[in-house]
Amino acid sequence: MTREQQEAFRTVVLDAFVPDLMTPGMPFRPELHVKPVSGHAGLLEMSWSEEGRAAFSYGTEHMPGEPHVIWWQITPSQPRS
Repeated sequence: MTREQQEAFRTVVLDAFVPDLMTPGMPFRPELHVKPVSGHAGLLEMSWSEEGRAAFSYGTEHMPGEPHVIWWQITPSQPRS
């Protein structure tokens, strides 16, 4: 990923994903399009606008009370031709 794509992903994670993740009982905001990946138990997918997609799962907590997210794949969107 380019530096710009990395920064876009980081911004989405810090400004939207983490706050939603840390709000107990609330779903992720609709703009993140978080949904299970069909045929892969425990794997979820997130996509945001036209910027890209990411697959993740939850691991064992490293710090009590804080979800542990394992990012499996981060794919930036391809430029439109």
